[in-house]
Amino acid sequence: MSIYSSRPLIGADENEEADGTVLVYGSSTKFPDPADLSTDIELASIPAWCVPGHAEAEDSTDVAEYLRLRVEDSDVVLTDAAALKLYHQLGNWLMTPKRKAVTDA
Repeated sequence: MSIYSSRPLIGADENEEADGTVLVYGSSTKFPDPADLSTDIELASIPAWCVPGHAEAEDSTDVAEYLRLRVEDSDVVLTDAAALKLYHQLGNWLMTPKRKAVTDA
């Protein structure tokens, strides 16, 4: 089971179908076109209770100090709508209290 908690996809609708707001990067010599292939971006955080030394934090909204960013294709082009969603999701994650792993060292 994954320890990551995914956030809503950026570039996809409620059915996780591409909505055209995140486009696959074609080339540095081509201007982006809405007809270009669409993709999505996913952010995922680790809940506090999965952080070593914080198993008691099951009801906490805190997260680990790491954030996973997945882009289906290596380079993408964002529309204003996708960039705004990314901005809000990153901002929310940045403002969430973080837990660091507790080690015996």
